[in-house]
Amino acid sequence: MKIIGALSLVFSLLAAPGYSQEDSTAVYPKMLIIEPDTVIAFTIEQSRELSRRNEELKKLRADAIDLENGLSVCKASIQNREDKIRDYEALVRTYDEEIFRLERLIEIAEEEKKLKDEEIQKQKTQKWVAIGVGILGTILGFLF
Repeated sequence: MKIIGALSLVFSLLAAPGYSQEDSTAVYPKMLIIEPDTVIAFTIEQSRELSRRNEELKKLRADAIDLENGLSVCKASIQNREDKIRDYEALVRTYDEEIFRLERLIEIAEEEKKLKDEEIQKQKTQKWVAIGVGILGTILGFLF
C-alpha cells in the first residue's frame, strides 16, 4: 500500500513540471487528478505570487489585530465619556432642582416682605391717627 502511494507521488512529481509548463500564461495553479490523489501544479512565478499574497495576508492580519485593539480602546473611551455625560446630566438636574427651590424661597420671601411692608404702612397710619386723635383730644380738653 505504501509502495503504491510512493510510486504515485513519484510519478506525480515527475509529471507536475510537464503539466505546469504546458500553459505558462495561466494565472492560477492547475489542479491535476492522479489516482487516488489530487495534485496542484504551479510555476515559479505563480509560487512567487502566492508567497507575496501570503505575506500581504500576514500583514493584513497584523493590521486587523492592531485595529481591533484600537477599536476596543476607542469603545472604552466612548463608554467612559458616556458615563461622564450621565454624571454631568445628573449634576445639572440637581442644580436645576436647587435653582427651582431657591427661586421658590425668593418668591416666599418677597411675599412675606410685601405683607410686612403692608403691616408697617398700616401701623404708621394707625400711629399718625393716634397722634392726631391725641393732639385733637388734648386741644379739645384744653378748650372745654
